[in-house]
Amino acid sequence: MSKEDFFRDLEYKLKGLPEQERRQILQVYEDLFRTAAENGKDEREVTAYLGFASDHPPHDHLAVYPHPAIDSSHQGIRPLIASVALGLFNLIIVLPPFLAISALLLAFCIMTFVLLALPLFIWWFPYGDILFIHKLFLTMAVFGLGMLTGIASWYSVKWYFIAVRKYIQINVNLIKGE
Repeated sequence: MSKEDFFRDLEYKLKGLPEQERRQILQVYEDLFRTAAENGKDEREVTAYLGFASDHPPHDHLAVYPHPAIDSSHQGIRPLIASVALGLFNLIIVLPPFLAISALLLAFCIMTFVLLALPLFIWWFPYGDILFIHKLFLTMAVFGLGMLTGIASWYSVKWYFIAVRKYIQINVNLIKGE
């Protein structure tokens, strides 16, 4: 494919962009062709390198591999201001409840392990006049309570991580401007 065909095809693919961005992208590719020519490369080599080989029709590589100039959401000061504002909001408003809930979930998990291990200590240490049947029922009750708290802590931690992941995704989308 020749340079003229390449630019004709590129202009067609970029027709939905604003004029200024189209000119910037075309200038980038023009500079690329000029640099390649200075280094002794043929136009066909450059178009083949860019994904437009002459033996097959051009594909829409710009949709798959967008040029940084095309993505205007990462330009400007808006993402920077959003990042700083969200950082302060998260530090002041979100971090204390996050740490408190994390500590409560950690305590809940520790309580689960203690309740699951406690029946072993009931049988290892003598407690005076406790009958065998009392030890058995006490062991079953404590172990059952440990299993219940284990199930509850498993689901609590799972839902907590899902909520945190969604909150992080919301923050990322706010920064991107979506």
